Amino acid sequence: MLIIVIFLFLIVLITIYHHLFSIYEVEINLYPQKVYSGKTCEVNISAIAINALGKRILFRSIYTNFKINSGRDLIDDLLIDSKKGKMILKVKGNPGKIVVYVKCKYALFPSEVEIPILPNLSANIQ
Repeated sequence: MLIIVIFLFLIVLITIYHHLFSIYEVEINLYPQKVYSGKTCEVNISAIAINALGKRILFRSIYTNFKINSGRDLIDDLLIDSKKGKMILKVKGNPGKIVVYVKCKYALFPSEVEIPILPNLSANIQ
């Protein structure tokens, strides 16, 4: 009887572990979504591991490769942390579009992230 209870307990633990800590999907987050020209700001791109319940996996990070396809002239500085799956771009503030190619270890296909830098309409009104 004790062996059956221990066996069932181990099965439940393994099932919970695989549902909470296994990577089922990779989500690419971009913050902020839109950038307006005329001011310098930082844009954060991060790869987030998602579990079977659709929640972010705690204590896990994803190795991610980032490549800037276009808009290199719109960026002052950049910081890439491939081990943690984060990229920080310091945008100059000129209108245009930045395209970043994101390839994660656990994603089936690479993603392309577009960062539009919209013209600041409030500056033209004054």
